[in-house]
Parts: sequence; C-alpha cells; structure tokens
Amino acid sequence: MKLFCAILMLAASNFSVAAEPEFSKQYSACMNHTDGSPQDRIACMTAETNRQGAKLEASYKAVLQNTPKDQQERVRQAERDWLKFVKSNCDAYYDAGEQVGGMLAREEMHAQCKMTMAKERNDDLKRLLETRTM
Repeated sequence: MKLFCAILMLAASNFSVAAEPEFSKQYSACMNHTDGSPQDRIACMTAETNRQGAKLEASYKAVLQNTPKDQQERVRQAERDWLKFVKSNCDAYYDAGEQVGGMLAREEMHAQCKMTMAKERNDDLKRLLETRTM
C-alpha cells in the first residue's frame, strides 16, 4: 500500500510540474539569484505578478475592443468575478500557509497563488482574443 501511495504521489507531482505555467525570463533570473530566503522569493513573485498583471490588462483591453458592444458587459462581469475568485482563492492559500510554516510561508503561498492566477488568466484572455479575431 505504501508503494502504491508513493507511486501515486510521484505521478501527481510529475503532472503538476508539466501543468505549471511558464513565467518570464526575468522571474527565472530573479529566482536563480536569490539567496533562497522566503523574502527574496516573495519579491521575485511580486515583481512577476506585476509583469503578468500588465500583460493581463493589455489582453483584457484587447478582448474588450474585439468584442461586440452588446457582449462587452459579459466580459466585464467575467473579469469582476475572476478578481473576486483570485482574492478568495489566494486568501485560502494564505490561511493554509499558517499550518505549513508561519507568516513567511503564508505570504509566499499567497504571492505564488496571485502570480500563477494572473498568468493563467492572461493565457485565458489570449485564447478568448484568438476566438474574437478569427
């Protein structure tokens, strides 16, 4: 049974690695040059979240510009709903971090959640934009 659980965990970890979004070269460089402290990792994640946020904003505006006027409110509502979800979802990670290792773990899990969700949302908006410009 232990072997089965170990294999299952290994398979799950390989799947999650494959599913991770790709971040900017600046983020990779930042993470490679940290001293490994949570504060440094959080700073790298915060900077990447800002980069992803700028891309997301541009993608959102492009989607709106390429959406018929009578459908734009649906796009706006989806964005408002997504923003609420980010807050709820990442707050849950923040709360979970307390059980893992205290305040820095909380902040790091929260920062990683926001960074990952911004990247994923930008990717979603790019796909939506592709359908609008076909």
